[in-house]
Amino acid sequence: MRGKAALRQYWTAALAALPGLRFDVIDVYQGQSVLVINYRNERGRLVNEVLEFDGDRVRRGHGTYRD
Repeated sequence: MRGKAALRQYWTAALAALPGLRFDVIDVYQGQSVLVINYRNERGRLVNEVLEFDGDRVRRGHGTYRD
């Protein structure tokens, strides 16, 4: 996808499909060009969201689930 409008459209549709979505942040870890957000999702599952940065832009991101 390209551009802010396309990104906005994608997330508007995705969030509308999940009205009970919520996150309980447990902790945040910061490394060199990496941010890890440890949280519990709306299903009670533990998740680590890993974001790798290139300057001020996210180069890559993924979630890892405990169970």
